Amino acid sequence: MRKRSIVLFTVSLIAGLLHAPKKKKTPLAEQNNPRYFVGSWQYLDNEQRQHSLVISPSLELIIDQKPIKASIINSSGPSLVYRDALGYQLKLQTNLDGLTSFYDEADNISYPLTHTN
Repeated sequence: MRKRSIVLFTVSLIAGLLHAPKKKKTPLAEQNNPRYFVGSWQYLDNEQRQHSLVISPSLELIIDQKPIKASIINSSGPSLVYRDALGYQLKLQTNLDGLTSFYDEADNISYPLTHTN
């Protein structure tokens, strides 16, 4: 009887450990918040012309002081993705240090961003 109890206890313990909820690695809450992308940046195009890029508090995308007609299609993790009026994606990438790049699907080019104050 005692052996049966020990075996039953051991099996129950192992089953409990195998089916225990696993702790998920949660990304930084701040980075998962689309408001993390709010701010002003600049980038150089292929012809070395400087452009400004602004994400307003309402998450409106503004390039060179012109609002872009675009809607957010994804705002998870380290990226914020817009779809413009022509159907192209405009993707903002970030890391722990802040916004790092702006990808324009229409031109198939990724531009490094620098933060402006």
